[in-house]
Amino acid sequence: MSHGRTSATPPDETGHPEWVAETSEGYVQRAEEWSADLSRLADVRAKLRDGLLASPLMDARGFADRVEAAFRDVWRRWCAETR
Repeated sequence: MSHGRTSATPPDETGHPEWVAETSEGYVQRAEEWSADLSRLADVRAKLRDGLLASPLMDARGFADRVEAAFRDVWRRWCAETR
């Protein structure tokens, strides 16, 4: 079963594209690598909250602006096509 790349968005948006795996085997490999490096994990944990808060995922105003712009664009195209 394929889930696409929807679950890749949060790691990409929080500055951790290295957490994204393309396959199940790649996922297991990354999990093993990360679990074996406790100092690296501790460093990520210490910075994760601030990184998430500074990410586009937490930019509610920016998200609302992009959704509003998309709605306006759809409306303009619909109006142009129904003339």
